Amino acid sequence: MLDPYLSRRRRSPSILARFGCLLLGFGLLGITAAGLYRVPAVNDALFWRVEVLKSQIRERINPHPANLPTPIGVPAGDASVVEVLAPTVTTAPSVTLAPLPTSSGPSPAATLRPTAEPLPVSASLYFNTHEYQRWNNCGPATLSMGLRYWGWQGTQQDAAPWLKPDRNDKNVGPAELQAYVNSRVDSLQLLYRVGGDLNVLRRLIVGGYPVIVEKGFQPDEEKGWMGHYLLLTGYDDVNPAFSTQDSFRGSNIPVSYTELDAEWQAFNRIFIVVYREGDREKVLRLLGDLADQSRSNHLALQTAQRESARDPGDAFAWHNLGVSLSHFGEYSSAAEAFDQARAIGLPWRMLWYQTEMYTAYFSVGRYAEVMNLAGATLETASNLEESYYWRARARHALGDVEGALSDMTQALQYNPNFEAAGQALQQMQSEG
Repeated sequence: MLDPYLSRRRRSPSILARFGCLLLGFGLLGITAAGLYRVPAVNDALFWRVEVLKSQIRERINPHPANLPTPIGVPAGDASVVEVLAPTVTTAPSVTLAPLPTSSGPSPAATLRPTAEPLPVSASLYFNTHEYQRWNNCGPATLSMGLRYWGWQGTQQDAAPWLKPDRNDKNVGPAELQAYVNSRVDSLQLLYRVGGDLNVLRRLIVGGYPVIVEKGFQPDEEKGWMGHYLLLTGYDDVNPAFSTQDSFRGSNIPVSYTELDAEWQAFNRIFIVVYREGDREKVLRLLGDLADQSRSNHLALQTAQRESARDPGDAFAWHNLGVSLSHFGEYSSAAEAFDQARAIGLPWRMLWYQTEMYTAYFSVGRYAEVMNLAGATLETASNLEESYYWRARARHALGDVEGALSDMTQALQYNPNFEAAGQALQQMQSEG
């Protein structure tokens, strides 16, 4: 007869066996969940929640910095690192730059100056096609709303695969929006300019054109500053505010003139207009002085000069000065302006959206600065094709061919439509 204790032991699974079954169960559950996550409808519903969770985990393990790195060898907070003088730009000699003013009054961009043709005190465009953005999708979503105003039948899900082949791409630039519309959307075109003001926004709305602006945005203290697109569809001078279609907050959200201009400054007051193919001349007339792209760059430069002179501690004004100088090939002065902006303190996400800083530093041979900035930026987001591109170019200039090829390949993996990266990779490969 068997010992009852031994009999019970034979009938009862061991602790190891139980643990194995538990692991097997979790494994099967994980395989099932992974399989379900690949189902398009399930993935679409859960993707942003998964990404939010991943972002929160990354933030706890490796918290983001407060600002972009300061220039190499410069302590944080040292705003006196350089003294940038207003340069003489000779790229377009037909336009004379105004001298720096001594007035401490408000920025001209935030002031409603008299216009050649008086504008009505209010205007509103009929709009009923608001669309909430999906994960990191404010660019495609806002563009989609602007296109649908003109009868386009798509949504952000139609535009996003071309605009951002990597769903986690943090930003779609105005040039990418323009390339998409001008090459892939029948009967519609898109143009953008910098150096805008409240008057040109109001004129375009009165003329029947919604306007997209790119601006700073801080949903809460935890998330911090980031870039955001906003569609303007109306205005009211009595209670000075624009009516906006916000892919994050909702439809017909009022934003005061003062708030809009303050947040708009961070992007050199860039604005974007979608119009029907036959309307180009009408749109250019509405733009006035901003119709010519070179002129708009000059006006943006003048505004940055005024604002940086009026408030030397305004990091965005110095950044705008660097951006505008870069457009005219004044890279040495641009690099100094960027140094000043970084010494004061620029948001750590800045290079997610605007990359003229890389251009300026690279053009004056400050390759270590490019690599430092790109490396720091990629630590906050590992899928920024522009940062891989510029780090690749800096590495190549320093003789690190293998590293350059790796970075340039990575840039194209994240965005196969990145033509400059494709051309650079071909050239590097041909050089052996």
